[in-house]
Amino acid sequence: MPATEFAGTTYTSVFAFSSTLDLANHTAVASVDTDVTSALVKSGDVVIAVPPAALEAGIAVQGTHTVANGSFKLRTTNASAGAINPASASWTFLVLRR
Repeated sequence: MPATEFAGTTYTSVFAFSSTLDLANHTAVASVDTDVTSALVKSGDVVIAVPPAALEAGIAVQGTHTVANGSFKLRTTNASAGAINPASASWTFLVLRR
């Protein structure tokens, strides 16, 4: 069935890119926004973060927001009782363009 029958959104393209990120230290029970830049991203895109396989235990991806031409923010959180300083790692991002 076409997506319009479900009142969904039709995307004109879907692609992925990778970026090496060094997330900031996450204090206990806190969230951190990390700025991600890529000339591939445009305002209005939907960006889905795929974390590295070796992401530290206790760190969770909450999503992305504030998508603008060339940049967006990745929000991660530490729900544990202790601080976690994630290592620099390669992240994959899926981009859905309307």
